[in-house]
Amino acid sequence: MSQMPSNKALLPDKFSAALQICRRARRYMGEIQMDSQQISNNASSFFMAAERCLEKRLLSTGEFHMPIVPAIVCAAFSTELFLKSILLKEGIAAKGHELLKLHNKLSESSRNYLAAETSLTEHDLRQNVGSISSTFVDWRYIYEKQYAKVNSEFLLKYCEALKKLSSTM
Repeated sequence: MSQMPSNKALLPDKFSAALQICRRARRYMGEIQMDSQQISNNASSFFMAAERCLEKRLLSTGEFHMPIVPAIVCAAFSTELFLKSILLKEGIAAKGHELLKLHNKLSESSRNYLAAETSLTEHDLRQNVGSISSTFVDWRYIYEKQYAKVNSEFLLKYCEALKKLSSTM
């Protein structure tokens, strides 16, 4: 009579099966068409979350509460998603968190629109986007740094312009 294998003997086979399932899922996910409207909807939700975080809330102690770090992270992620949505509408599937790299992939007409909406020359717009390019990563992991700096006024203005551009496409 054959002896049943121990659980330890089955573990590598179960692991291999699970690994194969993960690989198939990853291949399947790569085949899924991304929906620019869904990306834009998510971007709008993160922008709304950023705006809500920036609302001053009066505490019972008389102090105001405003969670700045979550506001910046949400605004930066919203900006990234709006860029990716616009790029997808322009026929470009983009990855990554660096806003300047995403911005530079936009069509000339989109970059001109954004320059006009932010009242900047295209050169100044590119410089400002460069200054906020890694904000999502920098601020998401702010606890690992001594400090972080961001032009939050420009970040919000640029995000609002992207939102407006996305809605016109």
